[in-house]
Amino acid sequence: MGVQIKFINVCESLTDEQLIELLKMATRDVIKTDKPYELVIGGYDDNPIPLWAIEAIPKFAKRLVDLGFLSVLKMIPDLKAREVSRGWTAYELWLCSKNELGPDMDLHRMLKDCKSDFDNDVMLANDKCDKMVGRK
Repeated sequence: MGVQIKFINVCESLTDEQLIELLKMATRDVIKTDKPYELVIGGYDDNPIPLWAIEAIPKFAKRLVDLGFLSVLKMIPDLKAREVSRGWTAYELWLCSKNELGPDMDLHRMLKDCKSDFDNDVMLANDKCDKMVGRK
């Protein structure tokens, strides 16, 4: 059986309230199944430019990070499965939110360099999502 990946689809036109409702649903699902998502940002399927290079995307990525989306996403990419997946992991979203995602990056080497900052932001996201669904 092939790799099974769950996706959470978002787009910039969603309001914060709509994104929070989506995040609550995903949080409950991850708590229940212990299977995180990968993030797909819609609206750019026909654009040949990579998402991270589109001017509006880092700002949208920061909005998603601030809302708590790191909590429901798979933490880091499986480089062996990258050709299978079209979604972003928490680490890729986090890097994009800081304008640090780019072509031909050694994501695992970069993670070593900024692991404590990433882990801190993931913990903050986890706290936000736990509160959203009444776990704290």
